[in-house]
This record gives sequence, C-alpha cells and structure tokens, in this order.
Amino acid sequence: MLTLLLAATVITGTAAYSNRIESAAEARGMDLAGLPGCAVLDCSRLGDRAWVRVDGAWTGPYLVVDCAAAHHRQFWRDKRRVVDLPRSAWDALGLPLRPYPVALSYSPPVRVRRLEPR
Repeated sequence: MLTLLLAATVITGTAAYSNRIESAAEARGMDLAGLPGCAVLDCSRLGDRAWVRVDGAWTGPYLVVDCAAAHHRQFWRDKRRVVDLPRSAWDALGLPLRPYPVALSYSPPVRVRRLEPR
C-alpha cells in the first residue's frame, strides 16, 4: 500500500484590510453565502476558498472575490502582500490598522478559528 502525504502550500507575507471586498463580490456576481471575502494576488484563484493564519491561529474560510489589478501587482510583491481582508474581519481579529504578517493557504488547515459577527 502506497500512502502519499501532500503538504498544503502556505504563502507567507502581509495582509491589509480593504473596504472594497463586498463591492468586489457584488460586481462579480459572487454570493458570499455567509463567508467573508478576500482579495489575493493571483486572479486565477477567484472563487476559491482561502484560509489565513494570524498569530499562529488559522481563520476562514474566506471566499476569494477579488485580486490585485495588473497595475498593482508589483506593489503587492514589493510589500510582500498576500491577502486583503474585509475591514469587518480585520476588526474581529483585533488587528492594528497597518499591514500585518500572515500566512495564506488554499487548503483547509486542521484547526480553524471561525469569525463570529459582532
């Protein structure tokens, strides 16, 4: 019997908050279905689910509803930006109003902290 263990790819960098996540979902006709949305660098990830690790704890899933515009991609790379979260999630996580170190994965981690609406 052959057993394969596949490790999830985890991308480390920074996160920022955005006030445009919900409007991006609406503009694309995407139903958040009770999930918070997020924006990532890679536009091929639109519609995928993503998880974000903050201070060692995984949160999510988030629905990828937006991506960095072509003219913003170099800025994202220079700032090591991997994800933008909605302001509501940012506040629920108690993050400061500046870029914050995180990890991003498109595979569900073993333990996830669900965000509860305030």
